[in-house]
Amino acid sequence: MPGKESLVPRIVFYVYAISTIIPCCMTIVSLIPTLFDISIYLKPISTALSIFGVLLLTYIFYIALNYIRLHKLRFSDFINRSEIVVSDKISEIDASSFRAILEIMGNRIRRIPRRTSPIFIAPLVSVLYIIGHVTVELASRYVLEITPEAFLEFPLSSEALMEFVMYTTTMSIGSILLLVSVILCIYILHILNRDLYELESIEDEMISTLRPLASKIGLKLPYREVNIAKRNTILYAILYIVTLGLFGVYWVYRVAIRDPEEHVKEDYKVYSELPKILAITPQ
Repeated sequence: MPGKESLVPRIVFYVYAISTIIPCCMTIVSLIPTLFDISIYLKPISTALSIFGVLLLTYIFYIALNYIRLHKLRFSDFINRSEIVVSDKISEIDASSFRAILEIMGNRIRRIPRRTSPIFIAPLVSVLYIIGHVTVELASRYVLEITPEAFLEFPLSSEALMEFVMYTTTMSIGSILLLVSVILCIYILHILNRDLYELESIEDEMISTLRPLASKIGLKLPYREVNIAKRNTILYAILYIVTLGLFGVYWVYRVAIRDPEEHVKEDYKVYSELPKILAITPQ
């Protein structure tokens, strides 16, 4: 089942964090009137870093989502094929009772909502963000160019008005795409936390059921030292907005990187002991 390796290389997260924090800081700088002119020259760098950061985020999301998907499938298969090893200390009645409990747990796993494939939903974040960002950048550039000249003459010519409306509409569409991209990120972080939390709770219930049986043969199953927390998505989303996206770096680290890694390490300690009491029937 689980291994001890890291899911996402740390260097990937560090580069993502830098690529996200710098543009956020540049955005904050642009809000200061005295530094606005400087921020204009830094805009291309900010845009390039933002796009690069989102591409790395897509990779992180894909790895985390795919891990949850595979973990769910493997855990379900593990439950379906696990049998208590009957011995002079563990009776057939014990084995039958445990089998019934496993069936209940299997039903709980099946009740976890099926999610969209990681290969589709993760890249969608980048696609929406890049199209939206580029659209807003290009449209805003043209709006800033035509507005001072177009509004000097009254009445405003129909051609200038149509051009202005077209670019502002394009900016609005791009802004909507950016908003959808952010909402999709929040949704992905939400389901990562909820699904892993639910899977871990089912695993813990299975291990708790096994402990009395394991003690009969002198086996002590280890306890988890670290448990996945059920995080408040609404609170985290508010913090993300208030900090202009800076909190998102921690959110991604905690939910998409640290939580899965800790879960893998804790699972490894437990599952390495299970073959001493469980037999896995062949497929």
